[in-house]
Amino acid sequence: MKPFQQKQKIIPSASAKMELLKRAMMMFSTPFDADATTYLSAITSAGSALSATQRSAVNQLFIALKTANLWNSLVALYPFVGGTSAAHAINAKNPAAYGIAWKGTVTHSAAGIVGDGLTGYGDTGIVPAAVFGASNSSVAMGFYCNAGSLTSATQQDMGARNNDSQVLELQETSSSSWTNRQFGCYSDGQWVSGLNSAADTQGFLVGTTLAPNNSCL
Repeated sequence: MKPFQQKQKIIPSASAKMELLKRAMMMFSTPFDADATTYLSAITSAGSALSATQRSAVNQLFIALKTANLWNSLVALYPFVGGTSAAHAINAKNPAAYGIAWKGTVTHSAAGIVGDGLTGYGDTGIVPAAVFGASNSSVAMGFYCNAGSLTSATQQDMGARNNDSQVLELQETSSSSWTNRQFGCYSDGQWVSGLNSAADTQGFLVGTTLAPNNSCL
């Protein structure tokens, strides 16, 4: 009869436990998209440090856009993360192109950007006729609004203008109540892509031209 022998208990070290935890987390975490990594590197180079939660949210945005087959249609994308003018200027679609040049008074924070309603705006350098074609018949633009409405027709949400004869913009209507926004393409005195309006709300607002004389907000 063999004598009873107690098995030796192996207790992993703290470093070994941490390594096992890291490997377990990697198995369930979402891999970082290559374009998201490029954008995040540009944010870091601009002097902004993002939290792990912010970095993950940016990554999920890129993945969602590609899953929805929207990524290749984008010309520019500005997530406005990083809290500074330098970080907010970066085009996430291609950090080497269409960086925003900020003009006038624009306040930058972790919540995004706010213009002063008089002098502040950002110039992306995008010329619609050169990028989308002269008719602008298949264009979309949008932004997320987390503040109140505009207060006059001289304040546009976003858009492009060439001597007031060619306009592509998302702005509030010229009604006395200023309760609606509109989107359209204006050329030589005519709205060539139609016009629709929607109640002014906070949230994600997108205007798109579906075809000549046909647009929606």
